[in-house]
Amino acid sequence: MHGFAYPKHSHTQGVVDVFLDRRLTRDDGRGLGQGILDNREVISTFKILFESRHKIADRSAQTGYPTLLAHHLSIEFLYPLHIFNSLASKIFFNELKLFPKPSLFPSDYHLVNLRTLSNNNYNTVQHRPSKSIALILRRFAYDCDENYDKLFHFEQPIFEYFFEVNQIESIEQTSLSLRYRKQKLNSTAKLDVPFAEIVTYKLRLIE
Repeated sequence: MHGFAYPKHSHTQGVVDVFLDRRLTRDDGRGLGQGILDNREVISTFKILFESRHKIADRSAQTGYPTLLAHHLSIEFLYPLHIFNSLASKIFFNELKLFPKPSLFPSDYHLVNLRTLSNNNYNTVQHRPSKSIALILRRFAYDCDENYDKLFHFEQPIFEYFFEVNQIESIEQTSLSLRYRKQKLNSTAKLDVPFAEIVTYKLRLIE
């Protein structure tokens, strides 16, 4: 497993060949067979995951999916965690309190994005984020047996798990582009995301 889509091939049992792409200091369209002296050193990290199955996989199936553990390891590669610590001692009033519930997501949900939207007010001198927030969730399509599923939890979250009730003014499920509204929800509604799909919500916070 890796964070990039490197091609891999296994022509012999127990051997995996990985084709790495070269990186140059000056990318001027040179191709294979051309001499180069400006190769850049690239540090690549890979993980090999060995998993035991209690049931034999259906080899006649047209599609296949990774397990939940494989999904989570892939997310660690694609979205590494960066923690920033603030040195400011100033207390901010009316600050937004996020994620009051510790066990927030079920194991097959992934938080794609959580961000404030533009207020479209370009005449003001002070640039402040709007009270509208985009929440984008993805649900994994996975292949696990019953014994494997016992290692994870699948409780569907509600919006109260993200924000406190007195902070939410309105909730809408929208299209992926946030332009079209599909339905209006409340703070106790469950975030029901179909398998292998992405769902977008638009939340309006109380002023």
